[in-house]
Amino acid sequence: MSKNYPIAVIALLGWTAASLAGVASVLVMVFQAQTSALIPLYAIGVFLSFTLSQTGMAVRWWRCGHLKPGETIKQLGSTLHHEPNWKPKLAINGLGAVMSFVVMILFAITKFQYGAWIIVIVIVAQVEAISACHRRFIGQSI
Repeated sequence: MSKNYPIAVIALLGWTAASLAGVASVLVMVFQAQTSALIPLYAIGVFLSFTLSQTGMAVRWWRCGHLKPGETIKQLGSTLHHEPNWKPKLAINGLGAVMSFVVMILFAITKFQYGAWIIVIVIVAQVEAISACHRRFIGQSI
């Protein structure tokens, strides 16, 4: 590997993996390894990721549709260019985002009293931890 990562990043990744394993172990113990109780937790996370990815693609098509022909915008990991058929793509990804969001919310509401509240708290905590890491390492090249 040609990059030399800061020791703090390596330590953070180690702690992240250990924390994930610990949280997973606690969930298995709390729910007494009953898959019927753990599946809603998994489903909420899956549909959250579907919602985020579909929303990201919808935003991409929106931006591409508002560029002039020949105009490009460089972004982290990609380059946006004018897309003449952006509206159907936006509609498909927008519909996917809304549908997966509705399913996620339904899972969270219907299974809330059976332990889905745990995953809601865990996701909020993870987002805050990732945001804190981003704020801490902003401006550092890794």
